[in-house]
Amino acid sequence: MAPRPQSIINVLTGTETFYNLEFNTVGPVISTCDLAVTNNLSITNGVVLMPGRTLLLGTGASNPGTLSNASGWIYGTLSRWAAPSQNGTDLLFPVGDNNNGRSLTLNFSEISTAGVISLDFCRNSTRSSRITSN
Repeated sequence: MAPRPQSIINVLTGTETFYNLEFNTVGPVISTCDLAVTNNLSITNGVVLMPGRTLLLGTGASNPGTLSNASGWIYGTLSRWAAPSQNGTDLLFPVGDNNNGRSLTLNFSEISTAGVISLDFCRNSTRSSRITSN
C-alpha cells in the first residue's frame, strides 16, 4: 500500500506556528498554509509540499532557530534567520520540488546584522534558485 500524505491545514490565520517541529514520514506532508518554527526544525525523512508558501525558522537575532536535516526537503520557500552568533556555522537550506531535493549550505564569516534569508528551488525555469535577504 502506498503511503498516504499527511496535511497541515490552517484557514483561519494563514500561518501555523510550532515551537519545535519534526518531519519524519515516508509519504509527503502537504501544507496549505505558511509555517513558522520558532525553535528547532528537524527534517529526518520526507518531503514537505507547500508550493507558493513559506516556512520561516527562528524569531530574530537572539533566536535564529536550528535546523537538522538527515533526509528530506521543503518544496516551497524556506526562510531562516541569519545572526552574528551563526558566523562560521553552516546554514542549511534543504529545498527542492516534489521529486528532487536540491539543498544549499551557506557559511558566513562576517554577519554583522541579523536578517532573514529566503530560498526556493525553481525547476524548469529560465532562472536558477532564488536567494533573497532582508
